[in-house]
Parts: sequence; structure tokens; C-alpha cells
Amino acid sequence: MSDSIVKLLDKMQNEDAQQRMDNLAIEKRWRSIPRDAGEFLGVIVRSTKSKNIVEIGTSQGYSTIWLGLAALSTGGKVISFESEKWRYTQAVENIKLASLEATITLVHGDITSKADKLPSKIDLLFLDSEKSDYLGQLKTLFDRIIDGGVILADNIVSHFADLREYVEYVRNHPRLNSLMLSSIGNGIELTYKMGPSEPDTVPWNVLVR
Repeated sequence: MSDSIVKLLDKMQNEDAQQRMDNLAIEKRWRSIPRDAGEFLGVIVRSTKSKNIVEIGTSQGYSTIWLGLAALSTGGKVISFESEKWRYTQAVENIKLASLEATITLVHGDITSKADKLPSKIDLLFLDSEKSDYLGQLKTLFDRIIDGGVILADNIVSHFADLREYVEYVRNHPRLNSLMLSSIGNGIELTYKMGPSEPDTVPWNVLVR
């Protein structure tokens, strides 16, 4: 990773931390993921060799840059959706500063209004938008996610009460194998989409819940 990108990521993270210290209203903050969560995203992209990566909830582009850097290793592309115009505008600037315009496509809007921007197949989906939208977004994109694909949902520990229904769904779905990574960032639910012939793992999901 180049020094310029390290400095950019540090700057973005410091801005986010300062907003929290200043008790800025949540709707006016960047609400970026912590650094360890960003590094984890990169490891997952590389280890799964994901090429078609979709992120919902760009914010200022902090997590998007981590995904994009990893996509350089896999020859992949990242498509990231952001509904808030001011966050999208800042993300565009940060992606340019990271020189990742050829790898990352930023979309202003949601997956319903901008469905034409979605790839036909998704290797990895990262959910980091409004928590009440996670389940609907997963259901909307489920058929596009490849067998063997990965879904990552942020804030599972910090917003568990808001995401309980989502967790119940992915833990009990017959085609999903899911577990909580509570020590990474604000908690990430890591979910694997099984192929039709793979063994049913629902009893294991129930056991670890």
C-alpha cells in the first residue's frame, strides 16, 4: 500500500473519530468502519478471490477503498451504492485521491432505483447502510449472489437489537451458513451461500447462535 493511500485512510479515519468526539448528530457523521474491519474486508476479498463485489453504504468511501485495494489483487471490480448525495460526493473525491476510479464504480442511489448498475453475479456483498434495510437488500440480491458467495453485514454487535431479524434470517435460511465475528470492528456477520448440493448446516447455525 502506497504512503499516499495510507495517509488518505488515516485522514478519513481521523475525521470520523473527530466527528464522534464532537458528538455530531449521527446523520451528519461519516460513520465509517474501524480500521480492523477494513483490513478484514481486504483479507476476505483476497482469500475468496472475489471479482464482483457490491457494497451498499459507501459513506465517504473508507471501506470502499479497502475493498478496491483488495480487488486489484483479484482482478475484480467494486460497485458501491450511496443514497446520501453529500456522502457520495465526498466518496467520489476520495476514490480519485486513491487512484481507484478504474476499479471502483460509485452509484448515487439505492439498489432498487439503480438496479441496472448491479452485476448479474455477485461474489461478495457488503451491507453497511441503514440497519432496517439489510434484510430487504439481501432478499433483493439473493439470486444474484453466486453459490459459494459471501455476505458481510456490519454493526451486528453495536446494533444487534436493530439487526436481530436479519441475524435470525441468515442463521436459519437453508442455503446460508452464518456466524458472528464479534471482535472485528463493531461486529460483522459473516455468511456463506451454499450450493443446492451442499450439506444442510442449519443445526450448526442454531447451535452457535
